[in-house]
Amino acid sequence: MLSTYITDPPLGQERWEPVEGGFCSALDLVTYIRKNYGTFFSVGVAGYPEGHPNRISQVGGLEGLSEAERGRVAVEREEDGTVTGFYVCKDQDFAQEIQYLKQKVEAGADFVVGCR
Repeated sequence: MLSTYITDPPLGQERWEPVEGGFCSALDLVTYIRKNYGTFFSVGVAGYPEGHPNRISQVGGLEGLSEAERGRVAVEREEDGTVTGFYVCKDQDFAQEIQYLKQKVEAGADFVVGCR
């Protein structure tokens, strides 16, 4: 289980800190809802097709990227079309993202909302 999973901080804060006795992740919340309320609620979770923004990093170019990474790479361009950067969630990090999403679904999520 990914108990140290990165969680989005509130707007204006650099880090997310759980409140004492609160939930530490979306997985905790889904598990709590299913345990205490069964299927009374429909539960949706976030999924990141390109990888969570906290796991996307700048790379020097397309060389050395796997085929899957090339499919996820984001290319940053100036208004005139000049390429200024390449950003990607590396395969190892993406595999952890998928595993975490799988855990949320197995815990009882009904649907996944694609996020960027």
